[in-house]
Amino acid sequence: MQTEFAVQRLKQHSEFLRVGKGRRIHLTGLTLQAAERQAEVTQGEIVGSSTARFGLTITNKIGNSPQRNRIRRRLREALREARRLNALPAVPSYDYVIVGRVGLLSMPFAAIGREISTALKRMHQPRPQKQIDSPRSHSTGIS
Repeated sequence: MQTEFAVQRLKQHSEFLRVGKGRRIHLTGLTLQAAERQAEVTQGEIVGSSTARFGLTITNKIGNSPQRNRIRRRLREALREARRLNALPAVPSYDYVIVGRVGLLSMPFAAIGREISTALKRMHQPRPQKQIDSPRSHSTGIS
């Protein structure tokens, strides 16, 4: 069972830019970006390791304004629902940005929540180590 922690929003442009430089997970309906953060004081409140912060963004390349707003509303509600069901595997000391994609419009609502959970789980799995081959000896083939 997961421990209870607070979830807050990312609000400042600089926070979105910092998270954008972190790790990314690409799925059908969304891209999840994440970056670990240190405890800091933001606008008079201490934002420490007991909070996970989320930001949502949808680029202007996606549809028109009503479509972007619909994607934003669906993402916001899916996050609320996952939080309510305690099915949000977020790490408290991380900031996350969810970038909505066009595929989100046609996805069933339950699938959006699963997509967010899947992305969060994949985000914190260890990355496989790349195999470094030993330098091959260059033989000329002439004995």
